[in-house]
Amino acid sequence: MVLYTLSSDIFSIVNFFSFFNWLCVAMTIIGMIWLRHKRPELERPIKVNLLLPVSFVVACVFLIAVSFGKTPVECGIGFGIIATGVPVYWWQKKPSWLINGISLLTVFWQKLLNVVPQDSINSSFSPLQPKPLYHH
Repeated sequence: MVLYTLSSDIFSIVNFFSFFNWLCVAMTIIGMIWLRHKRPELERPIKVNLLLPVSFVVACVFLIAVSFGKTPVECGIGFGIIATGVPVYWWQKKPSWLINGISLLTVFWQKLLNVVPQDSINSSFSPLQPKPLYHH
């Protein structure tokens, strides 16, 4: 994020964030569609016709493609910044201080923003080592 502030052009910063935003939204909706297909037994508080999320992903892909077509350098830099997080995500042997620190930060923000039911806050939660969604 600090790299964004080094740019003197506000429009390139907007392009960085726009590209990143629509990419994250598209990946989130794709993940929800995947879970709907692979884990149909999970409880879902809101159920919509599959046409809605699929059309939304198509719109997101369109916005990403237009951004990439109009400003390929800015989008490439934004994609590169995003890609720097991939090795950390796939890092298998994370140190315990890192796992504990991120868990404490997660619980702090969950409590501060009141985004998780109270009984879930006290459970042992590690965002860096999630439980598998399926069994082999």
